Amino acid sequence: MDKKTARYRWTLGEGIKHNRALVETLRKGRTSKHHLLKNTTMTEEGLVDLRGLTFDIGIELEWAQFQDMDFSYSNFGRGIFRHCTFENVLLKEIDSNRWNERDCKFIAVDFYKSDLRNAGVGIHGSTYLHVNFQDVNFFSASFIRPQFTDCDFSDARLRGIDFFVSNFVNCKFRGKLEHVWFRKYYPLRSDEQTFGKAVPNEMHNVDFSEAELWDVMYTGGLDLTQVILPQDGSHILLHH
Repeated sequence: MDKKTARYRWTLGEGIKHNRALVETLRKGRTSKHHLLKNTTMTEEGLVDLRGLTFDIGIELEWAQFQDMDFSYSNFGRGIFRHCTFENVLLKEIDSNRWNERDCKFIAVDFYKSDLRNAGVGIHGSTYLHVNFQDVNFFSASFIRPQFTDCDFSDARLRGIDFFVSNFVNCKFRGKLEHVWFRKYYPLRSDEQTFGKAVPNEMHNVDFSEAELWDVMYTGGLDLTQVILPQDGSHILLHH
């Protein structure tokens, strides 16, 4: 199912009613297949079919458990998610401009080609494990202290991004990174009071071998000995 078809099916007749019912069901925290399949079906991959769903603008969800679902092509309406868990979920090509997530968990989630412009990522800490960010648009996104483990940022649009105290373990970057800032610690002492205690970013086994680094900063005493530098012959790690 393509993006146009996925979205169009919710805009006519019974589709409008089903879209509203599904959003209301999710709002109430009823995320089991038993509740959701009253208004939709399963995909060929065995996921609950929520492709192209449109959420209310500014929807707020707390402690919701999203598992084995396909939200590809959906519009998340500047949603705010607190303490939610996404596991084995497809979020391909979603419209999540100004998406805001706080203390959430993302496990085996695919954000391929999604719109995360102006998003708030990792506010009050969040976990991203085995997450695909290939071709994601992060323009003007704000990062605080997410933990990224085994994540792929290949060809993501990363320009003018301050990762703040995002923690990276076994992650890969490919393509152009321009005016990007990696830090080990908070820049201000007061940040810990505002955002909570952060694990120092150790940049463990981070792969930049296929990346183009343009004005990329590493500060706070980051140990780059376990970083894989671009393999273009133009980068060298100097020890001091």
